[in-house]
Amino acid sequence: MLRERRFKEARFLVFILILFAGGVKTEAFQTSIESSIDTTIATIGDRIHLDVIMRYPGDVHFDLPEFDQKLGEWELVNKTLSDPQEFKDGFEQRLRLELTVFDTGRVVVPAITFKAVSQLDSTRVLSFRTDQYTVNVISVLPPGTTEPKDIKPPFAIRRIIPWSYVCLLYTSDAADELDG
Repeated sequence: MLRERRFKEARFLVFILILFAGGVKTEAFQTSIESSIDTTIATIGDRIHLDVIMRYPGDVHFDLPEFDQKLGEWELVNKTLSDPQEFKDGFEQRLRLELTVFDTGRVVVPAITFKAVSQLDSTRVLSFRTDQYTVNVISVLPPGTTEPKDIKPPFAIRRIIPWSYVCLLYTSDAADELDG
């Protein structure tokens, strides 16, 4: 009976220790990334925006990737990064990439990798990836046409000016310059 009681007490203590150890465990810093694109259908040459929202506590900073002139098949036109704004228990920062493409079809905006580093423990690095987006890029030409058409048709010249008149005007201007 005494043995059973000690066994129950030991089990209870082990349960309390496991419960307590789980509660004391250090919590990973609450860092997140959200991404979105403003359209999934665009006309060739249109500018689209890829928005990335980074949320992180005060002891974390993001190492942004180096952006070249191209992001996959897309050309990077502009990049803006907002100043950190207070958000709940941490900060929020927004990155906006303005992209354009001069090809038609289904064009993929590739995923981008971001790294979040804790300032308290530099060995803790979290890696985040944005979503990959597909944009259907259509042509400005009507379906079935292969060559671009002029917006306004060429207009006919009403009459042709004879070369003798052009030469006469040129020589009279040259003579005025010599007199002046």
